[in-house]
This record gives sequence, structure tokens and C-alpha cells, in this order.
Amino acid sequence: MSSVYCIVAHKDRPHEAVEAWKECKVCSIGWSRFGDLTKSKESNIHTRLFLGIKNSDLILAYAGNNRIAYVGEVVDRKYIYDNKNIVGKKDGFDHPNQRLECWWKFCIADSLIHKQLSSNRRTFGSYESVFLIEISSGFICV
Repeated sequence: MSSVYCIVAHKDRPHEAVEAWKECKVCSIGWSRFGDLTKSKESNIHTRLFLGIKNSDLILAYAGNNRIAYVGEVVDRKYIYDNKNIVGKKDGFDHPNQRLECWWKFCIADSLIHKQLSSNRRTFGSYESVFLIEISSGFICV
């Protein structure tokens, strides 16, 4: 069964970041100070969760204010470290830890997503789990 991950696009510029994700066909997390997560000694629940995303898992691109800008399906299970595209470059969004996505434009009612993400439930429709990856404060809520 697939999982759904809600990833905060960027701490300071979430609306711009989700557009960059769509353009580059990726979703990302920051943690650039750790470098390539597959080679980092900083293994924790956060990195393991991001590295554990699988094909067919869905990503909700959270753009702040209880707004999901896009929904994407993971199309390549492989994690990539890319500090050359606009998402990963230091003078871009500095989020080099990435996954390849197929993005769909999506609008979800603010109250629905807020209710789902703030509840104690771990299900979202027919999906096994919803994970909120809180990039702005550097941790993942499961």
C-alpha cells in the first residue's frame, strides 16, 4: 500500500519553492549541511523517512497557509543529491536532497487538509500513512 507524505516546500519561500519543484520534477528537503544523505553519518528518523519513500508514494507539496499546491507521484525510487538545479543550488533554495516526481496541479480545501494533518489519525483516504515532513524546523512529524 502506498504512503502519502506532506512536505513543506521551503521555510521562507514556500510558494516559489513548489513552483521550482514542479519545474525540476522533484520534491526536496533541505539538510544541505549533511551533504548526500546516503553517505552522511547523520542517520536519524528524518533521513530514514525521506530515504524510505517508494515508487507510487504520493507527495503533497505544502505551500503554507494550509494549502497543498501540487500532488506528485514518486516515479523513480532513487534518491538524488543535486546541488546544481534551482532547487538544490545555494543561491536557489538550498534543498539538494531530492526525489523525482510526476506533479499534478491540485487544490484541496483548506479545512480538509488542516483537519487531516492536525488530527491524530494516520490515514488519508485509502492510504496507509500520512507523514508531515516539517522542513522549516528541521524535523519530521510522524
